[in-house]
This record gives sequence, C-alpha cells and structure tokens, in this order.
Amino acid sequence: MFFKHINTKYGFTLAELLVAITIIAALFMVALPALTHITGRTKLDVAADAVHAGVELTVMSEHDLNALRTAARADDPIVDLQMGVEIGMHRGGVPAAEVAGVAERIAADPRFRLRGLWSHLASPEDPSSSRAQVERFEAATNAIAAAGVAVPQRH
Repeated sequence: MFFKHINTKYGFTLAELLVAITIIAALFMVALPALTHITGRTKLDVAADAVHAGVELTVMSEHDLNALRTAARADDPIVDLQMGVEIGMHRGGVPAAEVAGVAERIAADPRFRLRGLWSHLASPEDPSSSRAQVERFEAATNAIAAAGVAVPQRH
C-alpha cells in the first residue's frame, strides 16, 4: 500500500491504524461476518493481535474479557480497556448485574487497566426513559466503587 510509510502523530503507520480499526470492529462484532472467513483467523486470533499491539479495546461481555485474558501474554503491553454497560438499549454491553465482577477481574489482572465506562441512551428524546437509563448507569458505577475498584472515566 502506498500509505504504508505514513506515520500518525502516535507513531503508528496508517496501515497499522487500519488493522487496529479492523480489530476493534471485530471485537465489537460489527465487522463483516466474513472477516474470519476471508482471513482464516478466529476472533481469538484477532483479539491476540490487538492485545499484543496494545490497542485500547472495549469489553462488551464477560466473553470478551475471557477472550482477551486468554490472548494476553505476560510480556504484552498493559492494555487499556473500556467497558460498555447495558442500560436498556439491548444492543450489547455488560449487564448491570455483572459490571462489578467484570471490573474486579480487570483490576485483578496486571495485563489490563480499566480506563473507561460508557453506554448510550436508547431513547434520548424520552426524558423518563433516559432518566431510568442514567439511574442504571449510576447503579453500575456505584457497584464498581462498592467492589473496591477505582471508578474510571465515564462517558
């Protein structure tokens, strides 16, 4: 590719950034379902590439965290993780009842660092629904704090 040698301000080539975007999309399962078919690689292979490269990733389920824990090696850079929280959109995210446990497992693993907690409002035009979703997000945040894990940036 002609842009292989163009570096970003972070020291990555554009080609490496495109790979990172593909990896992130695969972990979100937003990538084309054909990704593993085309490349002949499994989701775990893609997760391993992301972890080895130190790409910041989002954990949307216990399964995602388990895949990353399986993929990570002791000599990999510390991987910053964001956690998506399910608060009513029903399109993914760690269920509120599991948020504290997932945060504890991240905090206990020296290969990872919880850097952010986020979600989306399913119905921002509906104040009542939005208020309930914000309350669920705050409950998830409080559960993390009650578990003794530092509450990361929320967005």
